[in-house]
Order: sequence, then structure tokens, then C-alpha cells
Amino acid sequence: MDQGAYLFTGLSGAGKSTAMNLMQQKSQPVADDTIIIRRDRCQHYVYQTPFFEKQSGIPKNQEKILLKKIFFLKKGHDLKLIPLKNSEIILSLLTSQLITQEENRKRTIETLIKFTKEFKYFFQLCFSKKSPLHLR
Repeated sequence: MDQGAYLFTGLSGAGKSTAMNLMQQKSQPVADDTIIIRRDRCQHYVYQTPFFEKQSGIPKNQEKILLKKIFFLKKGHDLKLIPLKNSEIILSLLTSQLITQEENRKRTIETLIKFTKEFKYFFQLCFSKKSPLHLR
């Protein structure tokens, strides 16, 4: 099995739950709502939060899981996987998903800017609920 985490993010209705349900056939979900990403020795890892998930079947643990790819989901008619290289677009997409307190916002944005320069595996994934979803 491919060890690592794939992060699916997007606006409400973009297909996050659909993507997770399709991926469950091959992988155990880490979270369905919120995660923590941390850098350790030039790699980025995903950690679970201690908070309850919407889906109760996700077991909690304290393991770090290598972050492989981040997918910004968008509904579409055809299945398309588009690599994202423009850091301004990536930053805009990331900040739209950001949860932070106002007093921490500036520092969080600075951290995201650094993250977009270090992590290189950002993609836009367009699919409909009828599209087959196969990720390598």
C-alpha cells in the first residue's frame, strides 16, 4: 500500500466527502474535517487533531503521516488533474481554507507562504461524482 497522506480541500460541495469515500477502498482516512501539517527534516507530515470528526469511524492516533499531495477540488464534467505551480494561486486557495484567530493571521500567512515555496505537490482536481477517481 502507498504510505502517505493525500489532502483534499475545497469549498462546500466541491467533492471532499466523495473523494474520501472513493479513496477509502484503498486507504484509511486520517481526518474528514481538520488536520495539522508540520515540517520535520525537509518533509511535511500530517497529524490528526484531537477534535471529533464528522465521521465517527476514523480511528485516532498520534502518528505522523508523510504528506504526498494536496488536491484543491472543483466540480467539473470531465476528470482533470492540473499541476499548480503559481504560488499566488496556491496561497489564495490555501488561505480560503484557513482557520485561525485574527491575532495569529499574519504569522499564519507567513507560514503558508513558506510552505508554498517548500512543498511542490499541489494540484487542482476537477471531477464529477460519476468520474472514476484513480490517484497514483
